[in-house]
Amino acid sequence: MNILILGGNGVIGSGIKNILRKRYNVSILNSKIYDRYNSQYNLDKKIKFDLFIHSAGVTDEEINYYGQKSSIKRSSKALNKLINHLALNNCKNFVYISSQRVYLNFYRTNKAIFNETRSKIKPTTIYEKCHLLSENIFKKISKRKNFRSLVIRPGVVYGIPRKYKKISRPNLIQHAFLNSLIKGNNIEIQSSGKQYRNFSLNEDIGKIIFNWMKIKDSKKFTISNTKGKIITVKNYAQMCCREYEKITSKKLRTIILGKEKSHFKKFKIYQQIKFKSNINENLKKFIQTYLSIGLKIGNRK
Repeated sequence: MNILILGGNGVIGSGIKNILRKRYNVSILNSKIYDRYNSQYNLDKKIKFDLFIHSAGVTDEEINYYGQKSSIKRSSKALNKLINHLALNNCKNFVYISSQRVYLNFYRTNKAIFNETRSKIKPTTIYEKCHLLSENIFKKISKRKNFRSLVIRPGVVYGIPRKYKKISRPNLIQHAFLNSLIKGNNIEIQSSGKQYRNFSLNEDIGKIIFNWMKIKDSKKFTISNTKGKIITVKNYAQMCCREYEKITSKKLRTIILGKEKSHFKKFKIYQQIKFKSNINENLKKFIQTYLSIGLKIGNRK
């Protein structure tokens, strides 16, 4: 089986690639062969694929050049062209990596746990609307005879780093809290910290796709949420601080926490920590590895 991944070098795509290349032939489609002027990807027409996976977002370069709304329109246009080209070349399996942020309850305290069939969809930001727009493109292609599509909605995705490299989106929660500890002496949560988030290892998304491919009689259009470690934003911050304390032997870590952005409550983190015995080992390993590499690089500077 030949598989094509768009965004295969990113955090999510690299995890998918690690799982699928053990059994299949995997090719990576990246921005280097993107024709910005014509909004299309220049593929070798001789190569045929059995599965296409979209795990890329609109690049910062694209947004800076065309603006946010225009970039999303151009990206959707390019995606439509790419999918139709692949379909004409007998590719019948399509996967799109979306986001749990399309759910109405994502920003609501104590309610950010989702069900594929019962949870309401209500994207609010342009980022979320872009995801839903792309989902509909994949839904549309699944209506063709013998075609099928899978949409995966992950929450917070992390990949265990092997070496230090520049993070493309350092402000995402999984990176931002750790970067804050590495650079300073606190973590800032600009909310109550009570929102639940689903933390998933990138390779687990690859396993969802792998299992979906093995189901011969699956639905033509399937939506799946990732099943990771569900904890609150505050709990994740506490995990980060605890692992930092282990590595550095420093105990003066604090969290700046508040219900409103203009008002913060300050407290010592090691007085607040309460951990269950079944903490996800992959998430802990990610935190430990990220901190170890980041602190080593920081000390070198």
